[in-house]
Amino acid sequence: MTRDRRPRDTDVLAAIFAAAGVAHFAVPTVLQPVVPPWMAAWARPAVAVSGAAELAVSAALLHPATRRRGAQGAAGLIAVFLVTHVDAALRTRPDRGRWIERPTGVTLRLISNTAFVAWALRVARSADPR
Repeated sequence: MTRDRRPRDTDVLAAIFAAAGVAHFAVPTVLQPVVPPWMAAWARPAVAVSGAAELAVSAALLHPATRRRGAQGAAGLIAVFLVTHVDAALRTRPDRGRWIERPTGVTLRLISNTAFVAWALRVARSADPR
């Protein structure tokens, strides 16, 4: 039997996506305000669908046969989320009620999500092509 030599950073990335996916269902009201106003009518389903996608990506990252596609999916998913963060950056104000909606919070969202895209792409490049 061949043992899967999954890099530790892949495990950590999968755990982060799993935790985020669970959060979308456990506390959707925390994430719904991050949905841009032009998608407000779709906030609940958008949070649920993105949570399901994060759980699927997490599972795909853990299996050698699907790791590359899972990492590519992770990068694509986060790239889509960047659209909402750029939108938030255009609308942010220091007087927003939640720190994540203020300029510093939006900046941190943009930086962290850009880093997640780079991380997922690195995992995709390092995965065995299957």
